[in-house]
Amino acid sequence: MRGRQRRKVTFERLEERTLLAADVTLLGYIDTWDGGLIRSTDVAGITYHPPSGHLYLADSEINELPDVFNGNNLFEISLSGSELFREIASNNSEPTGITYNQFDGYFYVTNDNLTRITRYDAALNRPLIEVDTRDAVASAEDPEGITSDPATGLLYVVDGREGGQQVLVYDADLVFQYKFSVAAQMRDAEGIAFHPTRNTLFLVDGADKKIVEYLPNGFPLREYDIRTFTPSPWAPQGLTFAHTSDPTDDPDAMALYMADRMVDNYPDGRVYEIAVAPAAPEQNLAPVVDAGADQSFWIPNFQTETVSLDGSAIDDGLPEPPATLTSLWEQISGPALVSFDDDAAPDTPVRFPEPGTYVLRLTASDGEFTVSDQATFTVKQGVAIRVDQGSDDAEQVSSGTVHLRSKDLELVTDSSQQTVGIRFNNVTIPQGTTIDNAYIQFQTDEISSEQTLLSIRAESSDDTPTFLSRKHNISNRNTTAASVSWAPQPWTSLSEAGPDQRTPDLKWLVQEVVDRPDWTAENSLAIIITGFGRRVAESYEGDRDGAPLLVVEFDTIPLDDDPPVEVVNTGAALAEGASHSISTAELNYADAEQPATAVRYTILVAPLFGRLELAGSPGLAAASFTQA
Repeated sequence: MRGRQRRKVTFERLEERTLLAADVTLLGYIDTWDGGLIRSTDVAGITYHPPSGHLYLADSEINELPDVFNGNNLFEISLSGSELFREIASNNSEPTGITYNQFDGYFYVTNDNLTRITRYDAALNRPLIEVDTRDAVASAEDPEGITSDPATGLLYVVDGREGGQQVLVYDADLVFQYKFSVAAQMRDAEGIAFHPTRNTLFLVDGADKKIVEYLPNGFPLREYDIRTFTPSPWAPQGLTFAHTSDPTDDPDAMALYMADRMVDNYPDGRVYEIAVAPAAPEQNLAPVVDAGADQSFWIPNFQTETVSLDGSAIDDGLPEPPATLTSLWEQISGPALVSFDDDAAPDTPVRFPEPGTYVLRLTASDGEFTVSDQATFTVKQGVAIRVDQGSDDAEQVSSGTVHLRSKDLELVTDSSQQTVGIRFNNVTIPQGTTIDNAYIQFQTDEISSEQTLLSIRAESSDDTPTFLSRKHNISNRNTTAASVSWAPQPWTSLSEAGPDQRTPDLKWLVQEVVDRPDWTAENSLAIIITGFGRRVAESYEGDRDGAPLLVVEFDTIPLDDDPPVEVVNTGAALAEGASHSISTAELNYADAEQPATAVRYTILVAPLFGRLELAGSPGLAAASFTQA
């Protein structure tokens, strides 16, 4: 086996663009259900096997037809469809796409029902290894076609309409490499084929009956219309490139074979043989740039935390020279200057220094064309606090006895209804802060689905103490006037900590506590839960990493001590990055009573949006400015 070439790239949503039209010609077609020879009712996947010169078909629906299904759902046939060599029971209930990888000599089969990619040897009846596409990309819930690059062994998997409308790329060891979106060009991506001489990818759109050609980095090149074929494609699926079926053709002549399952669960499948016109001389196209989606999130520590920018900048490799794509992140606006780890990398980490709304721009240039895109980031302050000692998650049974060392938390029935108390320490939220969102994230300890309705309140205390093994120590505590009801969905799997294990918004409970006159940051806050029904969550003693987690998002309080100022009449233009010395006479204070002490200030003009850093100022940290 040759050494594998691995690439680490991240490409996401692409902007819409007009593709170059190109020609395809229908050479012929075969019926995959012909009354006896080929018994494939709903052919979905197709691949070429160079060692034999045969096509392999994968039927994703035949197992749903008990009258015709005999256990076989893979078929080895001649290029012309006139010979059937094998019917294979793959032991795969819904094989959707199939490819033969010349790089390692294995077959790879996708299954859109189980969201799997499976490796097979030549027998095609026993899975060797497999991966779940959702392990690499959570949205990849609909793996359809699959193809491979014979030179590198890279596998390209289409995630279709029920997933993320994207292409996932793996190496031949089924290790995820990168992904790119096709949603801007296709409504229902189904099949995919790698062109062995152009080194491009062909994808078929089952909804719009077209084929789109891409570079392997996700750059869209050309569009092919297949709606005029006779007979017209009904439900095009898999694609593969192979020699033409006519033995008198030039041995190097290639055709694109397209599987069409036709009517679902009906014996009428079809394979088209298509001639693709040679590629026209390349013309340089502008790069495709995406700064990523607008985002809103919270950051627990602005001094240490970074956020990964999910941008992309891809190009067609032209012009020659320079055939080099450059990119640059810039800040357009925001309350403070952000810090990029690498402003020339589309997917670089960035540090936001304080809460607020930021607009960032990603620009790419291929030496001839320059394209930009921007995204808005709404950043909030937040804390995430997990229960960190055994006495901070407790259960009080109906008799009033309090248990502090339980291996789990029954919410709220354990032979009888009980009261559950959960305490969180070092809640670093200043007094009077506006709470935007708050919730507790639980992790399942047991599967439970009975009807459950819980009532959640906070303890009305400035700094709540830990729970004690005294009778009624939980229920005797004062609680907030505000309460939240929660009817959790069934908990269907173990060790799950997702949306179904997350409480509704508890912001009004937390707000009532932090609004107390004697509340201070770093105090402790407790939550009291009552109700009926049963959901069983992890406790601190059961799993410290799965203990209840309190998440709070909030707006910081503006400081009133420092009045806003405006710099006027500087006498000179303020260039980006320049320092300029001014006196208090050149400052206009919003607060008319602010004393104009005889102090000189040095200002540093930041790029793009006029933030000022003032040195020598008694407390003044920033100002807006107006140039004379």
